[in-house]
Amino acid sequence: MKPKIWHLIEDKRVGGSNLLVKNLITSRLSEQFNFSMLKLEEVQEKLKIQKPDVIVFHYPCAWKYLFDLFWLKRHCKVFIYDHHYCQGFEREQVTSPVRFRLMLRLAYGLANGLLIGSQAQRDWLLSHKLVNAKKVKVISPASPIEAMLKIAPRDLEVPLVLGAYGRFARQKGFDLLLKAIALLPSEKFQLHLGGYGQDEAMIRELTKKLPNVKLVGIINNVPAFLASCDVIVIPSRWEPWGLVCLEAKAAGKPVVVTEVDGLCEQVQSSWGVLVPPNDEKKLAEAIASLPKQNLPAWRKAARSSVLKAWDEFLNGWEAFFVDVILERNINLGQKIVKQTPKTKVIYIASQERSGSTLISQILGQIHGFISVGELYIIWRYGLMENRLCGCNVSFKNCQFWQEVLEKANLGQVDPQEMFQLSRKLVRYFPLAFLPRGRKFLMSRLGAYPTTVEKLYGKIPTITGSRVIVDASKSLVHYYLLSQLPNLDVYVVHLVRDPRGVEFSLLKRKLQGVPEFLHHSLVKGSLAWTGKNILMEWLGKKAPQRYLRIRYEDFVRQPDINLRKICNLVGEDVASLPLIENNQFVVTSNHVIAGSPQRFRSGVDRLKLDEAWKEKMTANERKKVTLLTLPLLSRYGYNMN
Repeated sequence: MKPKIWHLIEDKRVGGSNLLVKNLITSRLSEQFNFSMLKLEEVQEKLKIQKPDVIVFHYPCAWKYLFDLFWLKRHCKVFIYDHHYCQGFEREQVTSPVRFRLMLRLAYGLANGLLIGSQAQRDWLLSHKLVNAKKVKVISPASPIEAMLKIAPRDLEVPLVLGAYGRFARQKGFDLLLKAIALLPSEKFQLHLGGYGQDEAMIRELTKKLPNVKLVGIINNVPAFLASCDVIVIPSRWEPWGLVCLEAKAAGKPVVVTEVDGLCEQVQSSWGVLVPPNDEKKLAEAIASLPKQNLPAWRKAARSSVLKAWDEFLNGWEAFFVDVILERNINLGQKIVKQTPKTKVIYIASQERSGSTLISQILGQIHGFISVGELYIIWRYGLMENRLCGCNVSFKNCQFWQEVLEKANLGQVDPQEMFQLSRKLVRYFPLAFLPRGRKFLMSRLGAYPTTVEKLYGKIPTITGSRVIVDASKSLVHYYLLSQLPNLDVYVVHLVRDPRGVEFSLLKRKLQGVPEFLHHSLVKGSLAWTGKNILMEWLGKKAPQRYLRIRYEDFVRQPDINLRKICNLVGEDVASLPLIENNQFVVTSNHVIAGSPQRFRSGVDRLKLDEAWKEKMTANERKKVTLLTLPLLSRYGYNMN
């Protein structure tokens, strides 16, 4: 039998959070779970007949529902999905913050956990100590976007057609938008405004003197409405997430949004503009600046940023439900886990400064892939030194990695011990090439192999991804992963011209970067040769799992080489995260270590870094060329 999941929702009419729930329960997850959508008053009778495995409470938390939460929890696990409250809501709507926060603490405390839509919500909740951080899970809302992705770009003409839609309520800020439109020349901008609600009379009054505003009523066909617009404006006063923003980007529409709550997380300067809330003048200025922007490029960047959104939304819910059900030892849940295939890993093996961070980040944008950076040093960089994650949050404050460690039962692992065992792996690695050496090597590593396997195994469970992209580079760590029975490892042997590698390393040395202060050109060149020879030898052990790619070829032809990598791991990818002219979109990530490239987000361009050809001294070039000569020719590099 399928596990029973009951979604309790206040109003079943289509719109907002209700539409989100309807999309969820009619998705592919309905093949695994038996969903029901109920109102509170229907639950009491239904509980006499059957008992659900999980209840998701979508009602807005309020004093009047505290007893209901207490009563429901007596029957099964209850999780609140808070679509409603955020910092902006409290600022705009709450007259007594003390009383409001007390109510939330009580409600969240009664539930088994709290699901929310944005990092901004989480930060607000934790900053006021409204809930225990371990009880919070972020699942960013999404909707099916296939129809939006098919919308063809409009020819840009004058007037520019702005679009806005949603409930006619104070939250949505349409009154601010209309006041902003009144400040703009009517011959240059036209607004199509769709929706209905309690503020409709006020909206109609404001539009009487605005001939360039068209009220289009209830939007029954969102893709058709989006297709008729050039830019979407979202002037909300508060917005825990803002599904309209995601839909607009999927349609390839640049966005102008207010800088509130979850909306901030959805906008980059590559495809939109953020403006202060409650400021019609700033909003008018932002709209007036649109004709000066490269809107065709913004369109492509906006669409590329959300290609994985719907699948990530479903994957997040799937992982959540499976985890909750397994805690109660439900047989079907155990069956789901047993049927889960091995964790598929793309391992990028290369010398330092060869472009592994760049390539892993681009791979991580493909649907079903996740880039984790240099995972082999998680014990030192993450748990011991608490360095920044790619999301620009310190490792110990990164919700993603803390959830991975918790779900993998690694919260109490001694990172110092794991780090020392990883060094022991390096020390004993040569023994692997002797008869019976593999057994001896693995026996000296204690709990390290099983701990690593648990770590990798939980990442797909939490993210719903099929493929982990690991840019650890280390051949020793690659060997360990290839020996773990529950990992399905494929290696991309990334090669870069050794003169480019050495020039980059020497530059870091001159800049005083601590890791490179003792770098030697001679030792580095010999290491480049030795590492590549060894990687080729290891690759011959499993040729069907090995692919060699030159950094220079990848930058020149990223589409061809991305397809090669996807084919290597047996992934049929419909679309690549590339825009024209070798541009690509990078969203926020959780990459461990690597180059500063990992902190960037938005649209970036692949550029071939060959500065060494002009700036490297003749003496340095000769030395590197001589020391790497055997492989330079083999890999197709010019001797000059």
